[in-house]
Amino acid sequence: MLHPAALAELDRQVRKAQRALAWDRLAAALAPFVGASLVWFAIGLFGLPQLAPPLVETLVGYGALIGLACLGWRGAQCFRRPTRDEARAGLAKACALDPGAFDILEDRPARLDAASLALWQGARAQAVQDAVSAQPRWRMDALNAVDPRGLRWIAASLFAAALLVAGMAAPERIGRTLFPSPGPLLGDGRLSVEAWAAPASYTNASPVPLSDLEGETVALPPAVTVTLRAQGLAGAPILAFEPDHGPAVRLRLTRAADGAFEGDLAIPGPGVLRLVRFHTVAWWRLAPAADRAPEAAFTQPPAPGRNEDMIIAWRARDDYGVRAVGLSVRPVDPPAGLQDATAHVTIIDGPAGDPLAAEGETIVDLAEHPYAGLRVQMRLLAQDAMGQEGLSDPIELVLPEKIFLQPLALAAIEIRRSILWERRPYAAAQPAPGGPIALPAASDGLLGIEPLIIETDDQHPTIERAPPAIRRAVRQLDALTFAPRDGYFADIAVFAGFRYARDTLINAAAIEDTDSAAAILWATALRAEYGSSADAARALEQAQRALSDALARGDPPERIARLTDALQDATRDYLQALAAEAQNQPPENRDDIEEQTEMSGADIDEMLQEVERLAEAGRTAEAQQRLQELSQLLQNLEVRLSDGPGANPDGQGAEGGDDAGVRDLNDAMRAQEALAEDTESARGGGAGEREQSGPGEEEADVEGARRLADRQRRIREDLAEARAGVGPRGDNLDLNAADEAMGLALDALQDGDLEDASAAQQEALDRLRRGIAQAASQGRNETAGPQAPAGAPGRTDPLGRETSATGAAADEDGGEALPAGAEQTRARQILDELRRRSEDQTRSQEERDYLHRLLDRFEGS
Repeated sequence: MLHPAALAELDRQVRKAQRALAWDRLAAALAPFVGASLVWFAIGLFGLPQLAPPLVETLVGYGALIGLACLGWRGAQCFRRPTRDEARAGLAKACALDPGAFDILEDRPARLDAASLALWQGARAQAVQDAVSAQPRWRMDALNAVDPRGLRWIAASLFAAALLVAGMAAPERIGRTLFPSPGPLLGDGRLSVEAWAAPASYTNASPVPLSDLEGETVALPPAVTVTLRAQGLAGAPILAFEPDHGPAVRLRLTRAADGAFEGDLAIPGPGVLRLVRFHTVAWWRLAPAADRAPEAAFTQPPAPGRNEDMIIAWRARDDYGVRAVGLSVRPVDPPAGLQDATAHVTIIDGPAGDPLAAEGETIVDLAEHPYAGLRVQMRLLAQDAMGQEGLSDPIELVLPEKIFLQPLALAAIEIRRSILWERRPYAAAQPAPGGPIALPAASDGLLGIEPLIIETDDQHPTIERAPPAIRRAVRQLDALTFAPRDGYFADIAVFAGFRYARDTLINAAAIEDTDSAAAILWATALRAEYGSSADAARALEQAQRALSDALARGDPPERIARLTDALQDATRDYLQALAAEAQNQPPENRDDIEEQTEMSGADIDEMLQEVERLAEAGRTAEAQQRLQELSQLLQNLEVRLSDGPGANPDGQGAEGGDDAGVRDLNDAMRAQEALAEDTESARGGGAGEREQSGPGEEEADVEGARRLADRQRRIREDLAEARAGVGPRGDNLDLNAADEAMGLALDALQDGDLEDASAAQQEALDRLRRGIAQAASQGRNETAGPQAPAGAPGRTDPLGRETSATGAAADEDGGEALPAGAEQTRARQILDELRRRSEDQTRSQEERDYLHRLLDRFEGS
């Protein structure tokens, strides 16, 4: 190798030797500091300082850190970097060469004779060879001189063993060793921690104590809340939860009345819970169990019910309990405004007690559904207490649509449909050109009055930002209500409803705000369709015409059934209007009008059912004939009532009504009806409670149940007195059963069991109705039987049939006459009031559902 290359290699080896000597000297200088640090950290990892009192632990920790700092400073002062000559000598020593073996490379011959030059060249060639083949063996001579016994290896082994013992707590213990807590210097004493995890009530799991499980992994039920109390601290610690996924949650504890710090923290999932006071003083690894989403399924395809109802047969299950069951509905071929709309969810049931598995059959009124009339994809939705949802397989069907016949009602529904089928968002607001209007104001330098700023709709026109269907709905409402001077709006409430809906749309700033206008239009449509008795005849005529046209066109049976239901509703409204007119008649004729309208209602229902059967069988001609007969029946009824209802041939008014004992029985029945309604409301079945028993809290229900029990006892006593007042007629099977049912209801109310009490009260009502009817019938037979001569001429109903002397139509087989008199009047009044309340859109959905259940029970009895 050439001499310059040898010099470069020598320079590289010298720098390497210089670094090696520097590390050796640094290790020797810091050996006491490193060894003491490893021993101190090993002590901290073993947790030995925590065995001492807090103040001693802190003082010893600070003292140890000061000592380590002194050792580190002393070592830094003792360190001296090696020079180049020391590095060259060290390199020669590491290569087992003479200390000056590499000096010849930089020397020059002293004499230039041939012998001297030959000697110098030979020595330089050897030096070049040594530089090229140098393989130094480095030894930590300085470190070995400081630690000749190898104690450093004992310290390192001790530190490694301490790491294994500490495990997951190693980072925290090292932190405590490096930074001792200043808490004891600030007044902290021995820490005492009480902690437990309370699972959510729906899991039915017991609380899990955490105090004795500090530093361990704890398996928990889902949805837990940790409650922690810390005593012995002068300042408020922090309770921190570090989930496996997501941001950490921190809560500063608050001081309780006894001086302890406490707080509650909801645990969203698996993670580490720490109690921090300058550093972690306690920790737990929490592992809540997973809560699976619920499952839902239709047990039978949805079936149409009466009117717009649908019968939904369902089942659902969840690992911790089903909280609610609903319907998720999405249009199959949505219009433009529903392209990006989310599924509409309607809750149909809430199983009591959050059962693990539940099934049922629910009648759902879908008349007001925003997608009524559309072909939709329907899924059953089950929801658990955590809000997780499970969906069934989809079913496609056409949602039932309520049939309206009045023109204004049809207009309201059409505009409402435009609003509900538009879910596109409003456009972003743009500031008006030139900015808001600033009106001058008197300037007051002392008070600092600013100019008055007024922003108007002209500057921020929300309706201009609305989607197309909303703007079109506003124009339709404007056209419909423009200059209403032609008497078209006979009902001022309908006109006010349209204008209110229009103003709501004008002021809406987001698509969600338009839902209020849709609700107003629905109520307006109902008012326009059923609002006044003057329109009852016209609504009946339109319903008849619609059904007749459908029969002529050969519409599907489903359409015929819907129109038949609509005609039945219109007929019922018409008969109620006629009965209302009876209130203006003389008292001696009033009962006759009511009896004739009620008898005609039963015949009309029978004729409508026959029309529906004939239409389903394809016998449209016969169905049309029966429909004409129905029209003639209604005309005859109107003529007979207008001619003077209730007039007997002999000019005498009808004898009817019940004796005082039967009236007392009716009073007892009415009191029982009111109590049954209050009991149902108290157990959460309605919104219009008479007795407020608290918002679902069991403690608050006790007093309410006691008051209900007192009322039940008084009603039972009144029933016993009324039965005694009618003599032998009060001893029949139904009244006896009613008394027993009241006794069961009383026992259930005293036990606080509202559900069993409600069932017993309904049984008592059913028995009371039958028992009172039987007692009243026996009383009329006893009164009229001996006096009425056989074959005595009676009155006739609108069908031309002969009625009994009491005014009731005789059965075709010659059986007992239908009840008449006060019990019929009272029953009709109750049913009318129930129907009115059930159609009142201002009432809550829960109350209306409850009233519908009462109607189903009364009308079916």
